[in-house]
Amino acid sequence: MRYKIFKVCVDPVQKETVTKTTLCVVISPDVMNDNLNSAIVAPLTHSIKGIPFRPLTSYNGYSSAIALDQTKTISKTRLIQEMGHLSPTEIQAVKKALYEMYQ
Repeated sequence: MRYKIFKVCVDPVQKETVTKTTLCVVISPDVMNDNLNSAIVAPLTHSIKGIPFRPLTSYNGYSSAIALDQTKTISKTRLIQEMGHLSPTEIQAVKKALYEMYQ
């Protein structure tokens, strides 16, 4: 599950009909993902500012930044649909940015 892109429900209250969604990358380790009912995610944004803690990715033909400064823990029930995954180069950029943010 780690480093996969998901469509995520961002409705303030979960209900049967989903009205607001966004794309997010799961960044929590798989040992957490396998044993908890929650996951740590970072949203994708089209606002590309060249900030070191927002590594770039390409999804569905569009350039996006992974907003690691906006990570949040969500219930895995909010993960609606797997949409793709990061490339090995993008994964390394995420790891590097997270290391630099928290060292």
